[in-house]
Amino acid sequence: MNKKRILFIVNNLSGTVSQYNIPKCIDMFLDTDKFDPSLLFIDAQMTEELYETKLNTPWDMIVSVGGDGTLLELGQRLIDRNIPIAMVPVGSGNGIATHVGYTPRDIRGAFDAINTANTKAIDVAQINDQYFFSNFGMGLDAKVAKDFKIKKKRSLFVYAFLTIRRVFKLKAKIIKYKLGEKEYEVSTYLFNIFNSNLYGYNIGLLPWASAFDGELDVVYLKSVSFWRLPWASFCILIKKPQWSSALEFFTTKEITIINFKNKKMGYQVDGDPKKSKREDLTIKVLPSKLRLVVPN
Repeated sequence: MNKKRILFIVNNLSGTVSQYNIPKCIDMFLDTDKFDPSLLFIDAQMTEELYETKLNTPWDMIVSVGGDGTLLELGQRLIDRNIPIAMVPVGSGNGIATHVGYTPRDIRGAFDAINTANTKAIDVAQINDQYFFSNFGMGLDAKVAKDFKIKKKRSLFVYAFLTIRRVFKLKAKIIKYKLGEKEYEVSTYLFNIFNSNLYGYNIGLLPWASAFDGELDVVYLKSVSFWRLPWASFCILIKKPQWSSALEFFTTKEITIINFKNKKMGYQVDGDPKKSKREDLTIKVLPSKLRLVVPN
């Protein structure tokens, strides 16, 4: 029987990934009767040319070892190629991995999924000429993502601390967006578009959002009085956002964030802070666009 060729993309630039001996995990848990493994380590010595050369080699499966950022970087390059992507979710947030059934930092469980090789196509969100898989945000979460990015140690405690610190500096932001030909304006503390139901750490705003329904879920927190925020936060924590009148949400297949100030706009995608060009941001769903290896 011919073995399947499998490439592990290991993000050693992430402090969380470096805690694991991935080559040893492969030796222990990968079914080598089925798979012939290769590794590529993302580190300070890796070049863009090497990355592209490796990805352009014929593979039967590619494994993202890291978190949401590692998967996003890899998945964007494989959008139009029929190569299934598996995950060993040992990053900080692991939002999309959790959404499709992986347990974060469960190495044995991840390799069980790889060995079984059960695949399922997820929706992808396109933002201008780029993509994201889990969520887009402007406002509070984008600022927290920027703070979190530069931290050497990443954990739920650090994420929570940074969020609470930012809450005490909350300022409402005017966001204009367009659905079809109709324009809207909202004053909000955060504005999110979800393809899945999580930021990471099993935290999200809309528990019913799904990467399998061909829809984008939009939610924003209105600039209400400060005393109403604890209740809104509680509703989010217990996954009952519909109980808070401060949260507005709806579904769409396409939405445009209007750059009405003609300045670069700060936002985050899958926990990665970004700056836009001086342009509008058009976000649309691409149904069943990316093949993932998922747990049974």
